[in-house]
Amino acid sequence: MLAPGVAGDLAIKRVDRTVLPGLRRLCPDFDRCPLPARRALVDMAFDLGLAALSRFRNLITACATGDFATAANHCHRRGSRETRNAATRLLFLEAANVSA
Repeated sequence: MLAPGVAGDLAIKRVDRTVLPGLRRLCPDFDRCPLPARRALVDMAFDLGLAALSRFRNLITACATGDFATAANHCHRRGSRETRNAATRLLFLEAANVSA
């Protein structure tokens, strides 16, 4: 049993120590992506792990070129709840609108 707040602290440490550095290697322009796209990529990396996310080649290429509408069409994760997939897709579509 974890004390209150510990789970959140552990998640933040994982994002800071592993997820963000890994995303910056995978997507060198990560920090220049619109915030909704960064949120979507962090969610996917946290959920799948960086190795599995790296296999989403069409998604990574779309993000690298700033084509977030295409990224929205390539972010579906098998095994994730449809509500989570829909939320991630909406984040990429929001990023497409921001960058347009």
